Amino acid sequence: MFKKFIVPVILIVLVVSMAACSQSSQNGSEKNIDQTVNEPDTLTITWLPDQSGNELKETRDEIAKVIEKATGKKIENKLTTDIVVATEAVLSGNAQLGYIGPTAYVRAHNKNSKILPLVINTGDSGTISDAQYYCLMVVKKGTESHYKSGEEYTLDKIEGKKISYVSTSSTSGFAIPIALVTKEAKSTGKWKNIQLEDLTQSGKYFSEVLYGNTNLGALANMLSGKADLAVFPDTALQSYVDIVEGSVDKPGSIFRINDHAPETLSAFRGSEYVVISSTPMSNMGFSYNSSLISDQTVKKITAALTSDETAKNEKIFVPADSNVKGIFKNKTKDGKMRFIEIKDEWYGTVRGFMDYIPN
Repeated sequence: MFKKFIVPVILIVLVVSMAACSQSSQNGSEKNIDQTVNEPDTLTITWLPDQSGNELKETRDEIAKVIEKATGKKIENKLTTDIVVATEAVLSGNAQLGYIGPTAYVRAHNKNSKILPLVINTGDSGTISDAQYYCLMVVKKGTESHYKSGEEYTLDKIEGKKISYVSTSSTSGFAIPIALVTKEAKSTGKWKNIQLEDLTQSGKYFSEVLYGNTNLGALANMLSGKADLAVFPDTALQSYVDIVEGSVDKPGSIFRINDHAPETLSAFRGSEYVVISSTPMSNMGFSYNSSLISDQTVKKITAALTSDETAKNEKIFVPADSNVKGIFKNKTKDGKMRFIEIKDEWYGTVRGFMDYIPN
């Protein structure tokens, strides 16, 4: 079945990407950076909407302090309400650095080869082996049986349902689900010639198509009943949900919105949802415009962010048992999450989907 086929393939691509990234790092290959750039005195970091909330200010400010100390430059955090705005800020030069998703990075790099990756956060191992998150497709608890064929969840059951994407610029909330559904649909006679508009316009493959504009917004659309299913990354909900049963990588797992949920989800505290599809994906990370930052400054920033001192900073890497909300939070008591340097090859997983991901 489709689920049995796609997950091993994705994992193989992910492992290959990790190996390539690791080997590239070992070889010490240099980033393609213009050494004569006219670097500004103030560096701006642009943040995605879900990392722009007030409750995450301490993490953003602490990262800015680390970079400020390393470079001697003033650092400004640019908050956004739209994924496109965050990415375009790095492309246009309104920001020199940005925290953006895998698809956004690949598209930006394709438009301008001067956009390069800087660092990503690892998982709890502190190594590249678990530097990944999961693209989730979820439904309201009590409706999950509609998406099963026998004992397994299958994507062919979502045809005719109401879906909420995040944004057309989202990796987990648009691009990857589009790729997965396209791959599944093309294996059937009815949809063998499926087009992008069939998956993005109401009344075609889906009875209704909605956009949440943020990850939390997509989930809210589903929990409110406006949509039957929603797609988003697991990391967006890490501080706002509790595991009732299972784990984030397993279809059938149940999650409950907790009392820490922000305003977007405040009406749904205590509500539960079920994962019907979970796909591993390369972690989001910091990218930069190398036409605006010198090689020397990049090296300083990289060294500071990947240092042991930063790894031990609990304002950046929040302990698992802490009630503090954070962008980067360990999942286990002994978690060793940290930043590691990456190369362009890290995003090979996303490039493996590019035949299906819309441009």
